[in-house]
Amino acid sequence: MFPTGRLNRMLRQGRYSDRFSTSAGVFLSGVLEYLTAEIIELAGSVCEENKKKTIAPKHLNLAVRSDPELNKLMHTIAISQGGQLPNI
Repeated sequence: MFPTGRLNRMLRQGRYSDRFSTSAGVFLSGVLEYLTAEIIELAGSVCEENKKKTIAPKHLNLAVRSDPELNKLMHTIAISQGGQLPNI
């Protein structure tokens, strides 16, 4: 799903390190794919709970903020049009 060749090129051009393994792009691709699948799965559950068929930015925000590990990872991220968590 994520192009490993492009990720390898971006790693080289970003100059994050002097040396990279040939499998660095594959590993990064796997990590990005896992995180994306996890967020989409949680957002789909939130969407079904609200009886909607389309995932909106609000559902993405609720999914990320309700999961403790994703919230810790993305605590500085602001999702555009995501709104705020209901504070009840």
